[in-house]
Amino acid sequence: MKNPVMGGILAVVMLLLLGGCGSSEKTPPKAIEGSISREVLNEQALKEQFTFTVRNNTEKSQEAVFPSGKSYDYVLKKEGRKVEQYSENKRFSQSIRHITIKPHKALNYQAVFSDLPKGTYSLEFVWGADRTVRASHTFTVK
Repeated sequence: MKNPVMGGILAVVMLLLLGGCGSSEKTPPKAIEGSISREVLNEQALKEQFTFTVRNNTEKSQEAVFPSGKSYDYVLKKEGRKVEQYSENKRFSQSIRHITIKPHKALNYQAVFSDLPKGTYSLEFVWGADRTVRASHTFTVK
């Protein structure tokens, strides 16, 4: 005759072992994601434009609430040292704003840099009051 306690323990162990089988570790896309694209506007003047895109990947409108007039910020670094930050030495209105992004639509923000000295740079954009929408890009000026 079988021991019912051992049978129960065996069933629990089997469930724990098989629980992970067939599951995937894929991360679903975020509701709102950010990306950066780069465009050289003038090679002689070393003028480059970066476009930060904030995209709604859902079937529903997404709303973000901002406590000020600042929608985004960026930091440009050369070999790890800050060269420029968008929000530094700027004033923004202190009014609450609501920004809605319709389904599968995007907002674009531009940053233009000229005459950057040779070197390796990183650019990080952040968007939203909670700064959770981020994108970064590393590039070299030769």
